[in-house]
Amino acid sequence: MWEYHEHREGWQLPSALVADALQAFHKAFRPFDGHLVPFTDHVDHAGKVLGNSSLTPKLAVGDRTFLRRRYETLNEAVASLTFEAQPLHGEPHLDGNVLRTDADPLLIDFEAACLGPTEWDLTALPHVVAASYRYVDWPLLDLLSDLRSLTVATWCWMQPERAPEVEEAAHHHLQRLRARPSS
Repeated sequence: MWEYHEHREGWQLPSALVADALQAFHKAFRPFDGHLVPFTDHVDHAGKVLGNSSLTPKLAVGDRTFLRRRYETLNEAVASLTFEAQPLHGEPHLDGNVLRTDADPLLIDFEAACLGPTEWDLTALPHVVAASYRYVDWPLLDLLSDLRSLTVATWCWMQPERAPEVEEAAHHHLQRLRARPSS
């Protein structure tokens, strides 16, 4: 069904190589005409989770209030923008969805595929990857990076006991958002 590619554990991918792979993926995926949800559906799910405290029982009330306000502010900001939407991977993070091979990096796991601006995919990667990407709307990337942190924090607060790195990510993204200006 697929060609097998050996994953090179521990091999660091150069940022430019990741950017090239993502650009090639975006170009190849652009003509896809199947049904994909807008990336904002994933964000809206985070908003629904934040509205139901039973889904995030370990999230402190003050933190939930903060995240809910940030969700509303960020959601409003995104709704006021116009951007070119195209098919996206959705979560091309290096911790499991980019396979390190002897050749080029390969994107795998398309569970979060969606429609949106290419900057949404870039938010899942280290910021230095965006510097090597062909074209980036930097203000949009900054806004979507905050939105990505909000969705990751929310998801992680749903199950912080799942693994130490999940709890660490929950705290990291919450603190990242607290350190950012709220616009």
